Amino acid sequence: MKHYISIIAFFVAAVSFVGCNSETTVYTGPEYVGFADSIAVCPVLATGEDFEIEVGTTVDFPYDRTFGIEVIDGGTNAVEGIHFTLPSNSFTIKAGERKGSFKVQSIYNNISATDNYQIQLRLVTPDNLKWDLYEGNQDIKVILVKRCPLVIEDYDNRYCVVQSSFLSEIGYETRSRLIKTYVDREAKDENVLILKNFLVDGDIFKSNYDIRIKFETSNPLTPDLSMESGQIIANTRSLMGAPFGETWIRTELNTMYTNYYSACEEFAMIYHRMWVEGQGNMGTYWAVLKWISDAEGEYIEKNGF
Repeated sequence: MKHYISIIAFFVAAVSFVGCNSETTVYTGPEYVGFADSIAVCPVLATGEDFEIEVGTTVDFPYDRTFGIEVIDGGTNAVEGIHFTLPSNSFTIKAGERKGSFKVQSIYNNISATDNYQIQLRLVTPDNLKWDLYEGNQDIKVILVKRCPLVIEDYDNRYCVVQSSFLSEIGYETRSRLIKTYVDREAKDENVLILKNFLVDGDIFKSNYDIRIKFETSNPLTPDLSMESGQIIANTRSLMGAPFGETWIRTELNTMYTNYYSACEEFAMIYHRMWVEGQGNMGTYWAVLKWISDAEGEYIEKNGF
């Protein structure tokens, strides 16, 4: 099994012996140049932003040094000029510095959300700058992951099919449920969506059992969801035929699992814990949300699943 380490981390760890009175540890070993990581995930964005990849070295010099980058066919299934381009096949580590970088440009319109494209890149450096024990730091695999921009209005007054493990457990006639979603225009935060009667319809105890989820957009590589804890999702008297605890069934996201959405494919995956105050935990359930067209929603309303 190959062991990859960061060339920058090596610089910190591989230090020479220094005097007892020295306050600074200085690396005096040989020079190596390599990638900081063996794998990089490149978000493919509609804004066309370049993805920057860093390269480190153990020794700095008082002059600029330029190195090459090449695409390795083995391990690459993306096509240069169609799925990506390299603005430059070289990069420079400036005088007095121990790292440099180069950019990868992805081509948004030629990549779909379900594509699995990757690029294998290799440093072109003199042999004396390679470290045989960790030859992997001369290569990096760049994985292209498309991320569509979230437009919250696209989910307003939309049909959504909910598939839920909870519905199966309580004996719901089908695991799937048709609901509608609306933008919460009174929310303090942006990108908050109302899931109308998420798992059950309103009853004599409460007119609706809506919940609200928020689409997080700060990091395109992690399109997470969040939810205010304690939202009421059902009533034990209607759902179980008898009052338990305070009777309200509440929910929150279980953050031990990955809760995420895909704006490209218009779906979301949530794992939520349910409980009744004074009664205890009911468990964690999964739910898949898939937004559909008006025509599909109206057909299901009329004919069922």
